[in-house]
Amino acid sequence: GWLLVAAVLWGAMGGVLDALFALWQRFGERTFDVRFWLWYVLNPALGAGLGIVVYLLSATGYLAVTGAGSAGEGAAGVPRLNPNGVILLAFVAGFKQTMSYTVMNRTLSAVFNASADRGATGG
Repeated sequence: GWLLVAAVLWGAMGGVLDALFALWQRFGERTFDVRFWLWYVLNPALGAGLGIVVYLLSATGYLAVTGAGSAGEGAAGVPRLNPNGVILLAFVAGFKQTMSYTVMNRTLSAVFNASADRGATGG
């Protein structure tokens, strides 16, 4: 619903701010290279995609985003999502994309290496 749309929009907004900040740095240092124009254009879309990832991780419970802003527990004692936390993480993921990709890569490597180790030992 609305939280998915908000996560996408705020992830894209993080990507926009990241691209504007990079432009400001490059022009200030006189190192702007027009060959990288596509990065500046696609950065908001990449941020939107990371916003979707944050939303999906939160909605499925793999990323717990609850807290003071949440409305307590829902059915069966499951904590409700804090929409402010999801939106904030979507923005941060869009703004710090390289760090987001690094975290995802390390997490996936750890998960798949652990499952490969269990399979090799018969566990």
